[in-house]
Amino acid sequence: MAQTADTKDQIPSWAIALIFLIMTLAVGLVLTARATNFGVMRHEPSTPVEIRSVLFQDRDDGTLAVYDKGAKEPFLVIPKDGYGFVRGTMRALRHGRRINQASPDTPFELVRWADGRFSLRDPADGREIALEAFGPSNAAEYRRLMALKGANS
Repeated sequence: MAQTADTKDQIPSWAIALIFLIMTLAVGLVLTARATNFGVMRHEPSTPVEIRSVLFQDRDDGTLAVYDKGAKEPFLVIPKDGYGFVRGTMRALRHGRRINQASPDTPFELVRWADGRFSLRDPADGREIALEAFGPSNAAEYRRLMALKGANS
């Protein structure tokens, strides 16, 4: 008996059944995992150990002055080519403030948490950046800012 072109190009019924079984199994596993919270990663609530409110001001010479909230003098002046991660995050956060029409004069908050995490919060629009997510060397730039003595110290 000769095979026709129609039967030669068809997928075998056992292959269709296998694909259906695998898809059903995958959906079932996902639903079970969601219902039982299997594999869910959560950060348990932690309390702030230290919060430092800081303002960043771009200067005409390309430097970036860092002030404690309410201070008249900066506690650090970052050169044009220094603290690249700080400069990048500040550009992004300021851009977010412009989009959200949030006050540019609200200080940012550097927060050290009891569980060891370190974050940068923007009270003007409610965003928070977990600094460890960008690697230890980038987080270290903000840790150095936290450790520096300010004009009000």
